[in-house]
Amino acid sequence: TRAFDSQTDTSSCAKQGRAPSILRLLSAWQFHRMLSARPLHARFGALGWRYAQLLCGRGFSAGAASTAKSTYAVPEGHHNSDLSSTACHIGLGRRRDLTMRQDLHLWDGDTPLTLAQVFHNFKTLLIGFPGGRVCTEQHVPGYVQGVAELEAAGVDKVVCVTVGDPQQVEQWASQHGFNKAQKLQVLADRNQSFTRLLGLELSPLADAHGQQQQGPLSQRYAAVVDNGILLRLKVEQNPADLKMTDLRSMLKTFEEAYA
Repeated sequence: TRAFDSQTDTSSCAKQGRAPSILRLLSAWQFHRMLSARPLHARFGALGWRYAQLLCGRGFSAGAASTAKSTYAVPEGHHNSDLSSTACHIGLGRRRDLTMRQDLHLWDGDTPLTLAQVFHNFKTLLIGFPGGRVCTEQHVPGYVQGVAELEAAGVDKVVCVTVGDPQQVEQWASQHGFNKAQKLQVLADRNQSFTRLLGLELSPLADAHGQQQQGPLSQRYAAVVDNGILLRLKVEQNPADLKMTDLRSMLKTFEEAYA
């Protein structure tokens, strides 16, 4: 009977500040799933119900929670990062090597570029923009005009990415002279795959009937990428905002990443 008594080893683990064993944690998770589908006592009777209370009750929660709080270490890539509601869902992807996705491409006009070709051996500021007046008049021009400051800070190049047809994106960049800027590339995410890799899409390219979606397809964001590794990421609360991803803000973020 001691195996189902409230003063078993699981409870003592909680009192000593130790987490239950992996087996107990997994068992508790399994019981939670079964409990949500059908009352446990209907399957296993009173004995199983008492065991579920033991695993999912004070013994399990107290031990695991206390251990998690005392031992959790914030990953390096999260320090000084934006973990707002618009960015929290991609927080655990911080510090990943983007170039490992060899199947994805960004387009420079008619030329497809692998992520390795774009990011390898460079300290890069990645600028993602949804398109529109803010992008044309403020966001991208800010980086074009700040080339000297970027170079002095150690930025090798700026890569501006937007979701759209490569030829249209190239025409837009040429029309505003962005394609002539030193250390700056304007690339197209033709099928939205790169934006979805980052978890920053706003809506799919086409609706259920295959019609092109209207409105922004991407969040406005900016990131520090070192040799393909995503170090820092800032995401605006609204695609029309320009508060965290402008030149001044990202120069500060870039310096913090290498402090």
